[in-house]
Amino acid sequence: YHVRDIVLGKVRGYAPWPGIVSNPDSIPGNVKADRPANKKATFYCIRFFPNNEYSWLLEKDISRLQPHEIEAYIGEPTKKKAKPDLLEAYRIAQDP
Repeated sequence: YHVRDIVLGKVRGYAPWPGIVSNPDSIPGNVKADRPANKKATFYCIRFFPNNEYSWLLEKDISRLQPHEIEAYIGEPTKKKAKPDLLEAYRIAQDP
């Protein structure tokens, strides 16, 4: 993954959520400090939409979010009522 890739990140206990791969050099200090110390694994810093919360995720917990997937989610009528924050996150992912 590359900086500024739009992704769907999965954090345990939460639904998969849209976000963006962040540059580790330009994230807040407290987020840098939370980076896992495991040297054998590659972690990506994901900034989730719309609240700009960060999480360090392994590659297995991330997938690229394609434009057609975003459009399908936004266009599905049942999604509009379910989770307003998640719908807003997909809208931001459409044009970050």
